[in-house]
Amino acid sequence: MSKAKSKSGPATKRSRAQTSARESVDVKAALQSQSGIKRRTPAALLPETMVLPGKGREGLKGVVIYLNEAAKAQLSKLAIDERKTVQELGVEAMNLLFRSYRQKPIA
Repeated sequence: MSKAKSKSGPATKRSRAQTSARESVDVKAALQSQSGIKRRTPAALLPETMVLPGKGREGLKGVVIYLNEAAKAQLSKLAIDERKTVQELGVEAMNLLFRSYRQKPIA
């Protein structure tokens, strides 16, 4: 009896995965070229003055704003509802403010 190798062996699965990876890269490139949105620059290529977001305060400067109680409560509730920190919402707000004044969103 001869044993025939099935085409659904590991080599076939690997080539399917490679093909699907190549297709997803092509789709990503096509979508990126159509959307006009550029990918973020790797950390090594960023200017020294820019700091990538992350945990901790290294390279960051503090900013304090004062809100009335109702606004503070609303901000806290929004953070909970959106599952974000007040810090994350603050950075988002600063970037929106910068954009509204035609500045780069660098917060």
